[in-house]
Amino acid sequence: MAEKIVWPEGEADKISPAAVSGAIAVTIENQFTIIETTTLTGNATLNLTIDAQIRKGALLKVLSKTNATESLTPGTGMTGPAYAGVAGKTKSQSWYYDGSTFKPDGVAFQID
Repeated sequence: MAEKIVWPEGEADKISPAAVSGAIAVTIENQFTIIETTTLTGNATLNLTIDAQIRKGALLKVLSKTNATESLTPGTGMTGPAYAGVAGKTKSQSWYYDGSTFKPDGVAFQID
């Protein structure tokens, strides 16, 4: 099996989970990962499984669109506050890996 080339030499991983509420499970296997949720229709918790090869300083971008004011709560593998959405809008938040969990690198911003 060929070895995966990860960011910055390779492309970032882009993950679009199908879940629209409840627990959303994502595996982080790259130094830069973009998670873009399907439009959330209920409150959700984002749970990460972090591959052992992920190094301190890895980056994560989370984009979440909501149907109304659903919240996205950081779960397993993340440390930070939940945030509420705005009807029909997308919020973006950046995270960094400190060697044990992903932590926010600023607040969630509405981008549309």
